[in-house]
Amino acid sequence: MGEWAGYNTGMSAPPIRIRGLVRFERSLREQMARGFTPQERRTWQEKTAAIIRQVEEICARYGMKPDDLPAPSRRAYRFLCRVPWDSLPERTPPEVASAAPEESRPRGGRVRLRNVLRACNALHREMQDAIWENKKKRPPSPQSAAFEGWLERIRGTAADIERLLGEQGASPAELPDRSRRAYQWLVYLSETENLRRHLQTLADLLRLWEQATARRRNPPSLEAALFHSAAAYRYRLRDGTLSATLSEGFAGAPQPVLRALVHIFLGERTPARTERVRAWVESPAYLRAQQALQAAARSPAAEGRGAVYDLSVLFNEVNARYFGGALPRPRLVWGGKLTRRKFGHYEPATDTIMLSPTLDSAGVPQFAVEFVLYHEMLHKALGVTRRNGRRYAHTPEFRRRERLFGRYEEAQAVLRALALEDG
Repeated sequence: MGEWAGYNTGMSAPPIRIRGLVRFERSLREQMARGFTPQERRTWQEKTAAIIRQVEEICARYGMKPDDLPAPSRRAYRFLCRVPWDSLPERTPPEVASAAPEESRPRGGRVRLRNVLRACNALHREMQDAIWENKKKRPPSPQSAAFEGWLERIRGTAADIERLLGEQGASPAELPDRSRRAYQWLVYLSETENLRRHLQTLADLLRLWEQATARRRNPPSLEAALFHSAAAYRYRLRDGTLSATLSEGFAGAPQPVLRALVHIFLGERTPARTERVRAWVESPAYLRAQQALQAAARSPAAEGRGAVYDLSVLFNEVNARYFGGALPRPRLVWGGKLTRRKFGHYEPATDTIMLSPTLDSAGVPQFAVEFVLYHEMLHKALGVTRRNGRRYAHTPEFRRRERLFGRYEEAQAVLRALALEDG
């Protein structure tokens, strides 16, 4: 697996830290939970045997035994040695198993598929492991077998999802949010250039992490993934591993932006680093990637049509009444979860207005739904104001415009009553 060994200096009888061993064990556990095709089992068994040999060779080089390794590495080594290869569960491709039966669809006609996120997580692991194993942290080239294999799997999994949805008479737009994002990510990476840029950025991140932690004692290991996530980035440190998920919008980001992220992950946030990352998140390149991802499963008519209210119809009415019909139409969707506090949201990165399905009820008057929609349309029209480094969305001008709604007080009363229901 490449350059694994390194001393933690400054201690008597310093232990060996074998980089990548625990990560490989986790990847193998995940694969075991999914099951193996016969070819996958042979591949994993051969790779595991090679890693066990490398661990033993590294230990011998330093005059120690695998049992002398630090606890996480020692447990990983023992696990790899004890894998019962002959009795592991087998599976039949594709990765995505099946759709839920018609009668079990959630509210709004949505359909669920099993294993979509698991398939994406397996890809994340394999991509990162392949780059870690390269001494110079270079990603596989588009001509390599690894790249072509990932591209085939990505396209095949996306096609399987489409087939299963077709069997249910559904579209990708009807998937729950997380599964829909996973499908959109797969479709986006089905383009060779997008996958190449994804892998190059992942390699840049891992190399920058290695540089930033080279002189640290016992630095955490990094598990990084670029995905179609709702947040620009999120991270957490647990058990010596920092797990970071970045929006796919960071693919192709300049080195200074990625370096700033690495230092933020290491707890070295500064105003300059925060501003550098923020500027990229608001850049045209980032927004183009987000819009391209969203477009993969866009079905405007289906997304905005609820059981009672059609957001497309309401948007046209509100747009004509308060914006002179001049406001460009955003993506209009009903959310997947009933809420009692927040009834709407506008996401500038994807130009999406989402309303809570709580409002899609015959018991909610149309003017109340129109008011929430109008509120979110104002966010689209007015944007945000920056002052002293802070963002303000509900400015005095926003509040002035909001009160121009014809039945403002009545709509507020309806929403307050909804918020009080069921607690």
